[in-house]
Amino acid sequence: MTRAADDGEGASPETAADAPEGLSYMPELHGYPSPAEVSASVQSVRSAADSAWKLTVTPGSITLRASLTATTQPDPSPDARARPRRQITEFSAKSELRMLRRLVSLDYSPWLEQMRCGRMLAMVTATYPGEWHSLAPSAKSAAAHLRAFRSRLERAIGPVAAIRKTEFQRRSAPHVHLMLPLPATIAGQPTPQWISTAWFEVVGSNDERHLRAGTGVDWSTGARAIDPVRTARYFARYSSKGSKAYQHIVPELWLENGGSGRFWSTWRLKPVEETISISFDDFVQVRRVMRGLDRSKRRTRKVRVRRVDRLTGRIYTRSVTRRTPSRSLNQSRLVGGGLFTANGPALMTDLGRFIEVLAHNKPQPTKETDK
Repeated sequence: MTRAADDGEGASPETAADAPEGLSYMPELHGYPSPAEVSASVQSVRSAADSAWKLTVTPGSITLRASLTATTQPDPSPDARARPRRQITEFSAKSELRMLRRLVSLDYSPWLEQMRCGRMLAMVTATYPGEWHSLAPSAKSAAAHLRAFRSRLERAIGPVAAIRKTEFQRRSAPHVHLMLPLPATIAGQPTPQWISTAWFEVVGSNDERHLRAGTGVDWSTGARAIDPVRTARYFARYSSKGSKAYQHIVPELWLENGGSGRFWSTWRLKPVEETISISFDDFVQVRRVMRGLDRSKRRTRKVRVRRVDRLTGRIYTRSVTRRTPSRSLNQSRLVGGGLFTANGPALMTDLGRFIEVLAHNKPQPTKETDK
């Protein structure tokens, strides 16, 4: 997930070019919908009172949900409430999905306000030196370093709104990714230099190699994050199985000292969503539209399949391309489903027009049909 050297002493330093002023470097910055747009998108949608079929919109997603049964959970006993939280030991597929859903639902207005003042969106990587075991023997000690670094940064540039993700290198050393808007200079120093010095002093490694290569600032990654879905996909791209799967293998030292802690979090970014109730007929039709939109994306993946040579009977494997549609939208049961989109309010407005067309085209009952 980083251009940092996974087997070296830390992240390779990035040389930042002179930062353009204002928003000229990112003309598509309006790709982050505002809470007002999310709220306005549901105003024109025809709703059905007391319906169990729900339609939810966020800045980067549309979700259908069926609340067919009202289940009540029993009040937990005092012993159950006092039970310690389960130790986090892995970043599962469900964890990745929860992260995706949260990131596409965030209100990125703090980012836009800061970038209108001349800051640029950047990906900051902070790593530990070769002898990291004594510096960060547990997730709590690494979290303390990050809190201290955040305090220094906010004292220097003001409130910081960011997305944080913790991963591990091949040598098991932890490293942190932060996506946030940054100015070109901090306290009279180039931003990469200030960040390198601040992280070096917070960690207290006293290793000059860590000072030179302990952090990285990637401006190009921020320039490509032009909407909520692209931002979320970047953090999830390396979460799946593959060449980067080792980044979520928690080192034994951390497991012995309480687990990995939370793999990701957000700073000063809050989720925003609007939910309305729709009729069952509208629910079915909207679900069909969303399923068609999902299939039109033509997402594919490479898989290995078994084949049999008809002449010799030899069994061999070959690589084929298979389509990967959304499971929630393509199963037979009407359980809802979700769709990630670059502009949730815009899609919600179109779905509202579609529902209105359905209402006008619905055949009216006649005396003969009533009979």
